[in-house]
Amino acid sequence: MNESGTTQINPSIQKVVMIFLMQCSLLFAQGTHPSKDPKQVHVCSTVTTCLKVLDRDSSNVAALEQLGLLYDSIHEYQKAQTALAFASHLDPKSARIQYELGGVEHELHRPERALEAYERSVALDPYSPTALLNLGDAYAELHRYEDAIKAYRLLITLKPDYGKAYYNLGNVFSELKRHEEARRAYVDAVQLMPADANAHYNLGNELDELGSHSDALVEYEKAASLKPRNADIQFNLGNGYHRAQRYAEAAKAFSLVTQLTPQDARAHYMLGECYVRLRQKKLALAQYHKLKELDAEMAANLYGSITEAQFRNDSGIN
Repeated sequence: MNESGTTQINPSIQKVVMIFLMQCSLLFAQGTHPSKDPKQVHVCSTVTTCLKVLDRDSSNVAALEQLGLLYDSIHEYQKAQTALAFASHLDPKSARIQYELGGVEHELHRPERALEAYERSVALDPYSPTALLNLGDAYAELHRYEDAIKAYRLLITLKPDYGKAYYNLGNVFSELKRHEEARRAYVDAVQLMPADANAHYNLGNELDELGSHSDALVEYEKAASLKPRNADIQFNLGNGYHRAQRYAEAAKAFSLVTQLTPQDARAHYMLGECYVRLRQKKLALAQYHKLKELDAEMAANLYGSITEAQFRNDSGIN
C-alpha cells in the first residue's frame, strides 16, 4: 500500500487489467457510431479519455471508477463490474467504490456478491443513507428479513425523514405478514412521500388485511389518482368500491383493468358481477362469454350469478 492508502497493483493483476482495457478499447471502437445525442456523445468522449489515461497508467483508480460508472450508465454491466472490481482492489478503503460495485452486481443478478459489496461499503461509511438502504434491500432480496429490518431501522434513526426507508421497511413487514407493523411503516412513508402511488397502494393492502376496508379504499383512490393506468391499483380500487356497494364506480375500475390486461380473468369476472348488481344483463353476459375463453370455472360462477339475479327479478325479489 502506498502513502495515499491505495494498493500497489501486482504484475499478474496488471496484466489482466491491460488485457481488459485492450478489449474495452477494441469493443468500444467497433461499437462507436456518430451520434447527435448529447448524452451519447458525452459518454463516448469520456470513455475515450478514460481509456487514454489508463493506457498510460493502468492503476489510476479515478479513471477505472469513472470507466465503470460510464459502462454502468450504458448498461454494459459486466465491463462496469470488471472496472470497478479493479478499482476496489487498488483502493479497498473507498466506501463509494464498494457501493457502486454493489449496484453493478445487483444489475448482474448476483445478490450475494451485491450484499458483500454493500456490507463493505457500510463498514467503511456507516452513515451513508443510500448504502444502508441498498444493504437492507440486499438482505431482503436474500430473505434475510430480520437483517433487513435492522438496516432500515438504523437508517431511519440516522435520517428520520427518509421516506423510502419506511416504504421498504413496510415491504419487509408485509412479506412477514406483520400487518400492523407494515401499516405503521407505510403511514410514515405516505406522509413523507405523498405523491408515491405505490406507498398508498401498499398501505391500502395492509388496511384491507386488518379489516379497515373504508380506509383502504381511500388509499386506493389516492393511488389511482397518481397512477390511473396501473392495473393492480385499479383492480383493488374496484374491489373496494364493490365491497362498499358502489357498483357503478367498481365497474368503471374493472373495465379499465380489462383494457389494460385483457387476459385477466378475475377482472372480467368482477366486472360481470358489477353488471349483475346493476341489473345490466346484456353487459354481464358479454363478460360471461369472454370468461369462457379464459377460465371455465369463473365463467360458470358468473353465469350462476346472472341466472340467480334473473330469477330474483322475475320473482319480484329484491
